[in-house]
Order: sequence, then structure tokens, then C-alpha cells
Amino acid sequence: MLKNNTQILKIKGIEFYSCHGVYRFEKTRTTRFIVDVEIVANFEKSMQSDLLEDTIDYEIIYNKISEIMNKSSNLIEYLVQEISKEILPLLSIGNQLKIEIHKMQPPVNGKVNETAFEAIFIK
Repeated sequence: MLKNNTQILKIKGIEFYSCHGVYRFEKTRTTRFIVDVEIVANFEKSMQSDLLEDTIDYEIIYNKISEIMNKSSNLIEYLVQEISKEILPLLSIGNQLKIEIHKMQPPVNGKVNETAFEAIFIK
């Protein structure tokens, strides 16, 4: 539940072309993935100071996600879990992390724009 004066850092539309999926051809052919991250935390200090060291550096978040997305895996559920393992240690107790991964044009027998998986983690 969100409280008064809640602050949320959103990093949306992080795009990757990666080889994730259960089919053999998905291990060698890239598919477009979009990752969205939201972090609910106390950003009061950075809101006052205007200093990078007082906030969560989204370039570090991006680099951690990039490392995970560049390793082949079967399921987007697994990718979400692996990303959470990298980002949660950067957060404070009580912070909330939401990760959503979209797999664009998944290989199914029909027209599907995307599949997505989202999970929310609380440190």
C-alpha cells in the first residue's frame, strides 16, 4: 500500500534484443524484449540535495539488467527473478521493486503483440 508522500523511480522501456525462450530457434534468433522497473523508496534526500550519490543511480540499474538480459534463458519469469537478485541489494529495507518484462511478438500459433510477466518484491 502506498503512503502519503510516496516517491517512485520508474525506468521504462529498456529495450533488448536477446535470445530467450524454450524453443531451439529462440536460442539463436533474437527477439525484442522491453523491461520496466519501478522502485518505491524514500527519495527525500535527493529531492533536496540534487546529488546523484543521494539517490538510486538508474545507470547502475540498467547495467545490471543488461547483464541478465544478455544471458540466454528459457522463461521471462526466471529473468525477473534474476534481475531482482541484482537490484534488491541496492535498496533499503522497506523499499519496493516492481519488474515487468515484455516479450514482443512471441512465437505462438496466432497474432500476439506481446506476453509479459510482472513481479513485486519488498526488501
